[in-house]
Amino acid sequence: MSWTKQENYWSRPFDCHDELFHVVRRMGAEINREHWQFMVNVKISFAAEDDRIGSDIERRLRQAWKALRFLHPGIAVEVYENEAQCREKKYHPVQTHQELEDFCNETFFTETTSSSADEFFSQRGRASRYITLHWIPETRQIAFISSHAHWDGRGALFMLHEYLSVLENPIIPTTLDGTEAENFVPSLNTVIGMPEKSKPEWEESAAEIMQHFMDVQPSIGCVPPGDTKSLPAESKRLETILPPDMSKSLFQAARKENITISTAVETAGILALTAMNNEGSQPEYYASWAAFDLRKYCPPPFDGPVHAPSIRLTSLPLIVKSQASWSEMSRAISELNRTPWDVNESDMMFVRDPFVRNACGIFLAAMSQPDLPPSTEPFFSSLGVYEDYVKHEYGPFTVEDVSLAVHILPPSICLHIWTWRGSLHLSACYNTAYYTTDYVQDYLDTTKDILLKNLL
Repeated sequence: MSWTKQENYWSRPFDCHDELFHVVRRMGAEINREHWQFMVNVKISFAAEDDRIGSDIERRLRQAWKALRFLHPGIAVEVYENEAQCREKKYHPVQTHQELEDFCNETFFTETTSSSADEFFSQRGRASRYITLHWIPETRQIAFISSHAHWDGRGALFMLHEYLSVLENPIIPTTLDGTEAENFVPSLNTVIGMPEKSKPEWEESAAEIMQHFMDVQPSIGCVPPGDTKSLPAESKRLETILPPDMSKSLFQAARKENITISTAVETAGILALTAMNNEGSQPEYYASWAAFDLRKYCPPPFDGPVHAPSIRLTSLPLIVKSQASWSEMSRAISELNRTPWDVNESDMMFVRDPFVRNACGIFLAAMSQPDLPPSTEPFFSSLGVYEDYVKHEYGPFTVEDVSLAVHILPPSICLHIWTWRGSLHLSACYNTAYYTTDYVQDYLDTTKDILLKNLL
């Protein structure tokens, strides 16, 4: 599934990940909202005495955005579907400087009425056809907003690095000849050499994994204070930040148990469900999805920022007994998190393709049955150490903070886990139609307390 040149544009057909996120994107279309639409942002500062930067910042940001398109044309790729339901990604090369200016006008925005990136993102409807960049001058935040169909969270973090690197000295080519298309990112299947025809044993393994997930339903979950039959409203983000000293102690304690801090937080987040829902009988299992970053299993240069605008994310069912002990649960989660994705070690990278296609079918079936009880189990996603993607300094600019948020339409909570400047962040995204701030804060506090109790 490589990019091919047509008469006046470039295109490539959807792969399995494109199909999945296209299906997910349709959720909420009737109410102008989009499930898993996401934002990454940085808060920057620069020397107060550097008046040249302060007075020129918006022009400089626009120039950098236009320059970035020539390094990463993926920021201007469109998702296209024709009358025959043939889905593909398209890119029209820049032909003139006016076209480039028009692109910038359509995708770059200065948000003068918003007090923060989180506030602006909460109030936003569906994503536009392109990835968009937003400058919030009041808080000096730069935000990328996108449908998940364009890239994943780690890719977007890499793109922040690429953009901030360009921001130091934005250079736009004088000749616009379409050669930026040489920088297109191939699909994951192309990178790993996925055969055009899947093997029967891969199909069987994928079906068995999905069937096991279906067999253990329903999952233990949150108990939303709101009516789960009501329409989704705004999504919000609530965050708990652990100080560096405490975070360091937790990292060390997790290593002694031979688990990652992500595994520890996930374990605590599941045990928090039983602690908060202690009335009546509980489902036997927690069953959700574990997210896996596949970039580290791609050969260079497909594993780094050069291939930022791409989807290198997949999931497998995360299934544990809801009444398991800390040690039992953390061992089970750790074993899953160590799934071998290297093509030289197992076939899981190839099983991934039919499994994701099966997941598309599950999502479509659920969307066609609106009377099904909604899933309320929290979903965990670890983004690692943000310094692996974004530096603290870019020339005259200092990065003070980095964060990520997603829109959540179902009555569930998405808990992202990351580290920045030595502090562990637990960041919960939720829909305000179903959850109050107090409930989500209680969930974060309970998760934190269980984490501390079992590691320190």
